[in-house]
Amino acid sequence: MAPGWAMELSVEHPRSPGNADRVEEIEWENIFQLTEHGEHWLDVGIFNEIAHNRLAHKNFFANGPLFQQESGRSQTNLNLLWTRQLNAMPKGESGSRNELSYAAQWKWNLHPAFQPGVQAFGSLGDPAHLRSQELKVGPAFFDSTSLGNGKKLKYNAALLGGLTNETPNATVRFQLEFEFF
Repeated sequence: MAPGWAMELSVEHPRSPGNADRVEEIEWENIFQLTEHGEHWLDVGIFNEIAHNRLAHKNFFANGPLFQQESGRSQTNLNLLWTRQLNAMPKGESGSRNELSYAAQWKWNLHPAFQPGVQAFGSLGDPAHLRSQELKVGPAFFDSTSLGNGKKLKYNAALLGGLTNETPNATVRFQLEFEFF
């Protein structure tokens, strides 16, 4: 794939015990691929996103580099993101409107229908006062199925354990994507 642009519109629909079942966030993501896949030892891209949290009535902008490295059947990804809350902080609410976060994953391309790996997600908080606030890590599984005519169904699922006091003890993560172009 030549360097280019990919766009995604997503809707987050989290479900927690005891909470109502509803759409929480709408996101518009853009990825700009800066290097041709496999041309260099490291593939590089830029991510940006505009998001609206319907429940908290907050708007966010996120931006940062994306890195991917493949070696044999192994693929490693690292995403570093700076997020800024665009709304003013409500009166009485403390904290920063800025956050630095990261996502990392490793997967072994065993078979197109089954790829085991590991995922990690974390937050370092305000870039002016970095400290490990949230970190969750655990096993993950990936799948990609061609539906023909340029359409593809992809998923990844993980069971993540919290490693800091600010992180839930366990998180089940499931992401389903329908690609068409």
